[in-house]
Amino acid sequence: MAAVITLLLLLIPDLISAAEEKSITHVVYSEGTKAYAVNPGEIPVVKGKSYRVNFEILRNDLGSDSEYVTMVVIQGRAYGGCNPDGGDYDCTFYNCTRSAPFYVTASSDTLYVEVRIVGHSWDCDCDIKTWQCSKENTIGGRTKMTAVGRFTLFYLATSEAPTSSPTIAPSRWFQAPSHKLTIENLTTVVPRLEEAVAGLLKREIEHEAIMDTTINNLRAELSTTRSQLNDTTSTLSTTVAQLAATNDELSSRSAQLGSTQSALDKLRGDLQKIGSMTVVDGPKQPAGSPPQIEANADGDMVLQASSGKMLLKTNDCNDVDVCQSTQTLDQLKLALKNL
Repeated sequence: MAAVITLLLLLIPDLISAAEEKSITHVVYSEGTKAYAVNPGEIPVVKGKSYRVNFEILRNDLGSDSEYVTMVVIQGRAYGGCNPDGGDYDCTFYNCTRSAPFYVTASSDTLYVEVRIVGHSWDCDCDIKTWQCSKENTIGGRTKMTAVGRFTLFYLATSEAPTSSPTIAPSRWFQAPSHKLTIENLTTVVPRLEEAVAGLLKREIEHEAIMDTTINNLRAELSTTRSQLNDTTSTLSTTVAQLAATNDELSSRSAQLGSTQSALDKLRGDLQKIGSMTVVDGPKQPAGSPPQIEANADGDMVLQASSGKMLLKTNDCNDVDVCQSTQTLDQLKLALKNL
């Protein structure tokens, strides 16, 4: 009897392999540098068919006890957690179901899955065609990743999954490895801690340098702006002074124009009293001599100017005092200067 049992145990893997007609591999991932607690995905399957599921998680910033897969959800059912071994930058896959695979029967043509993780971040870059991954920023052309879970579904020829599948507790098939602090693993933990601290210090120094540069730039811009404001204020003060001087000059010229207008009005009145006049040729008066006014044989007033012309008064002078006044002569001389 014991020999039969042993033979059956040896044949079980071959029997399972024969029942598995094909497999489906699907990778659920979150690219970029922002980490998410829930990383969803959809796996195309055949409705009503049963599958043996193998799940692997990428060792991507999952080196500490506080960094691990909290659970995997398939068709709304949670299947426990997984805390892989290795370091943050290993960037290799860890098989969370190596101790005991589990089985699902597809209720539709799509399996809706979620990979839930805590404490993780971007430490690996991956080639999304081959899913070869490496430490961040070490190989060009690869995509930044914060979470990568690989599902491999083996299709079972039988219509039902093994009866033991529903009774397997998540903690049994999805057991997180123990991380006991021993002398043996201290040699691995301490360098990782030193690397993490060094990275934090480097980032802090870089941030301080950026802040110092930004502050200095702001101070320089503020100084330039203050200088420009001072120059603008000085220019405005000069402009205001110029406007005030221009206003004074305009006021003075306005007063002069007023006086000139009054003089023109006075001259217009005097000319109206004198009457109409005619310019004719006559003897030239010596240069610099003032105009002379005489009465001719007809009783008209005659003005003899230095230009050699005479201004004849053809009408009677209504106001002899005005006609012969020195002020009137000066105004007439100015009016006839270019004759």
